[in-house]
Amino acid sequence: SISPPRPLRILTVGDGDLSYSLALARCAPSAHLTATVLLPSLASVCAAYPNADPRGASAELIRRQASVHYGVDACAPPSDGGGAGGGFDVVTFVHPHLGLAGGPADEGERARSHRRLLAHFFAGCRRTWCAPDGAVHLTLCGNQPETWDAVPVRAE
Repeated sequence: SISPPRPLRILTVGDGDLSYSLALARCAPSAHLTATVLLPSLASVCAAYPNADPRGASAELIRRQASVHYGVDACAPPSDGGGAGGGFDVVTFVHPHLGLAGGPADEGERARSHRRLLAHFFAGCRRTWCAPDGAVHLTLCGNQPETWDAVPVRAE
């Protein structure tokens, strides 16, 4: 007999206002979704994103049996995955950035800083979050893949 495939285990990291995680949960209702946010609490997410509805997104994610973890650094996951665990089939990081509003003015230095962010993220995925045959989905825009050396960093 053929057994049905198990539900896909998906981890979203750095989902600032939880809107991406919620959209994913709505599109893939059979998946086991875990959402992580760098900010330490739902209250801090609400304060950082006053024009969004993170409280509503979090509540709906929980109703959909997803889990939400706060204070998880995509670049330095603790050995327990920040409460998220490991063995994910898909780890996704949408539009990562360092939030360098007051950071280096030199575009080259900004690119090198973001390259380091990606290097730490990919290393954390391999070490902590991804299943051995898991996939990492990274969404960048414009010329970020080239200026941040995304493909070579992934291969390191």
